[in-house]
Amino acid sequence: PDTLSCKKPAILLSANARSQSGNPLELLWTHDSGIPIPVPDTSQIQITSPGRYQVTATDPSNGCSASAWIDVQIDTLAPKVDAGQDQIWNCATQSIRLQGFLSGAQDRFQFQWSTANGLLSGPTDSIEVEAKAPGRYLLSVLDSINGCRSADSVVILSDLTQPVVQLNIPDTIDCQTLFVDLDASGSS
Repeated sequence: PDTLSCKKPAILLSANARSQSGNPLELLWTHDSGIPIPVPDTSQIQITSPGRYQVTATDPSNGCSASAWIDVQIDTLAPKVDAGQDQIWNCATQSIRLQGFLSGAQDRFQFQWSTANGLLSGPTDSIEVEAKAPGRYLLSVLDSINGCRSADSVVILSDLTQPVVQLNIPDTIDCQTLFVDLDASGSS
């Protein structure tokens, strides 16, 4: 049977039953944990929960019945993604390479970096990307098998505070004063 997933949140189960005597049969679907089935007396039901489903066909003319079971699995585990540590953008920074981290085999995942207030450079569809400005960067990951998605963000903080340099006015160099001391003690 199919597996429920983020890509496939519902499955249609079908049953075919016939009577050897040609009498019409009554069908009844049940779930092993008692989950109610909205219309349990039809040949097809749409399900959204995993578990064991049973369909019972009963011949009302003689009371004989037969049952069949189907197990439905679920795979809704979203990828565990980490966009990495926050970074600092300073006066010497020209770009920062952002490296995401992911649990599991990377070949089944699709990556997408985006930003609303930063600047991306180069391809944005891999686990790493180059940032060209401070801002918030989002790494979104899609599991191509089950369709589940998750995301994480990393922030590049701006630290562009220029130092302040102050020089106290020195004495004048002349024939009497050959040297002066420069004092920048008020600088930061």
